[in-house]
Amino acid sequence: MRAGALGRVLGLVALLVVACAAAFLVGGVHLSIADLVAGRGEEGQTARLLASLRAPRIALAALVGGCLALAGAALQALLKNPLA
Repeated sequence: MRAGALGRVLGLVALLVVACAAAFLVGGVHLSIADLVAGRGEEGQTARLLASLRAPRIALAALVGGCLALAGAALQALLKNPLA
């Protein structure tokens, strides 16, 4: 892989990590970074919120995005058109 392509891939991975971290903070219940790190909240409310709602939502979004990317790459290979 060329150096330019490697830099782009690393940049996109970093952007994915930042987007996933931001997704943990966004929702109906406001959580700050300090709340996530310290585990503040009522009797494990933060842990339940993350484990039952936000983490599956983030994982599913990343999986769907990866599947769409794979489908696009397969379509480009099938049509032999890099701009498909």
